[in-house]
Amino acid sequence: MEKKNKNQANLLAKECMVIALLQLLEVKPLSAITVSEITKKAGVSRMTYYRNYINKEDIFSSFLDDLLYNYHEEFNNLPEKGNFYDLHNLNHCFLYFEKYKTLIQALFKNGHGNIFLTSLSDYIIHKWYKESDDITRYYTLLAFAGSIFNVFVSWSLNDTTQSPEQMASIIYDIYHR
Repeated sequence: MEKKNKNQANLLAKECMVIALLQLLEVKPLSAITVSEITKKAGVSRMTYYRNYINKEDIFSSFLDDLLYNYHEEFNNLPEKGNFYDLHNLNHCFLYFEKYKTLIQALFKNGHGNIFLTSLSDYIIHKWYKESDDITRYYTLLAFAGSIFNVFVSWSLNDTTQSPEQMASIIYDIYHR
């Protein structure tokens, strides 16, 4: 029971640091933000910061890893699994990531979209590629990750004016031509 409380406290501390970093990014670039500013704004100790992160970019990487883990858990509970480019999977993808658009927009606007692309690519390869697959499948999955990333960047930076369902339909149509 005590370990569960420690984990919840650590998750809360990590969430506070993500929020603090996002707030600080509204007024200055990542390179000008100090660890002290992050920990002070988040209300956590420097020890908590260094227990969880190696550098400031690691805050985003860790958060994206958690985000994709939760995405995976939700995906596993979907009634239909299908293929990576099925419409219901694409709908799930855009609905899920719309909830986190503020963080992802902050990454893009601060020149760290590559962190999102790397996490997304790693997830897609891990989820959909098997060693027995041919190399074409591997590159198809990377191309898919890149297309999702690029479409999400544009959609996100345009304030998600289209619905997640419309975006899923656009990607679906591209892969079913």
